[in-house]
Amino acid sequence: MGRPGLVEGQVVVVTGGSSGIGREVCLRAASEGAKAVVIASLRETSRDGLGGLSDLIEQRGAAARFVRTDVADPTQFAAVVAAVPTS
Repeated sequence: MGRPGLVEGQVVVVTGGSSGIGREVCLRAASEGAKAVVIASLRETSRDGLGGLSDLIEQRGAAARFVRTDVADPTQFAAVVAAVPTS
């Protein structure tokens, strides 16, 4: 992110967002004003399996969505796109 306002009011989709760098990207985007963060992950199976990540995102003012998916599979990736809030 790095530039003020870059993600403010935007929806951010993070593949691999449940851990490591992806997790930090989710938190940073929420802190910098993203309206929603969509976390796509193969590893986790539910929102609760994210170790509190969804709650941390929401505490920073963004909505959090979780989609279990393999982004290499176009059919599964369509579920990620469908999870993106439109308003």
